[in-house]
Amino acid sequence: MKLGDHLYSHRRTYTHHGIYVGRGQVIHYAGFVRGFETGAIERTSMYGFSNGRNVHVADVGSAKFTRAEIVERAYSKLGEDQYNLLLNNCEHFVHWCLHGRRRSPQVQRAVAKVGSTALLVYRDVKALRDPVVPKKWEELADRHLPAPAAKVVRVVIEKVTPPMPLNDVRFPGDPSRVPSLTSVALKVLGM
Repeated sequence: MKLGDHLYSHRRTYTHHGIYVGRGQVIHYAGFVRGFETGAIERTSMYGFSNGRNVHVADVGSAKFTRAEIVERAYSKLGEDQYNLLLNNCEHFVHWCLHGRRRSPQVQRAVAKVGSTALLVYRDVKALRDPVVPKKWEELADRHLPAPAAKVVRVVIEKVTPPMPLNDVRFPGDPSRVPSLTSVALKVLGM
């Protein structure tokens, strides 16, 4: 491994990211590494970063900064404690160190999946008018989708099933406009 390498380690439902800073140490956003309590950006051992899982090195060829600058940028954020799963996670941190902008392709893919799931439910409005179908959709969503996607499915079902006519679907606080599926998904996710 080289200084400034972008490291990642697969978890059950996501991929964890960090920056290698030498001597077997990684700087990463601890996030939910210790369960449901969020953690700050910290320097930890390779084992602490990987949680005993395999560690991989991503290509940093297109990085905006030199390896020394990447390490310096990582150190400059030590102690930051503003973790947000959707807006400021370990992947956002690593992309900031490498490219100068926060970005998380994982989150972008998840939001796209949530939006497409909502679209599937929304398009099946006729079936949703049947009182049995919405419950089946909710059960399937809870069983097979990540919690944020399942929540979007439940909200869409709630908005399009009787007694509320479809044309009465509105944003709370802004009854003048009908939300797009993407905006419903983002609203539910708090974005």
